[in-house]
Amino acid sequence: MWESWLFLKMFAQDSVAVRRMQVNKYVLGVIVCSLGASVMSEFAQSVVSRGQRVFDVNDIVCNFWGSLLGVGVAFYQDH
Repeated sequence: MWESWLFLKMFAQDSVAVRRMQVNKYVLGVIVCSLGASVMSEFAQSVVSRGQRVFDVNDIVCNFWGSLLGVGVAFYQDH
């Protein structure tokens, strides 16, 4: 949750330039933090633990909802 909040707070404006496009920072936060980091953290845990930790879908779901909560708190604070 905190890393999603920090990710969004680092942008001063509501839109971010990504390859000649303007993307809303909250949409970018959901894509990067909620979707990308939730899934990638499970793969990273498997690599770091050298296969001792198994892939768990429930962890991805909990990471997703926690990250989404962080994006929601950042949105609430900004508006």
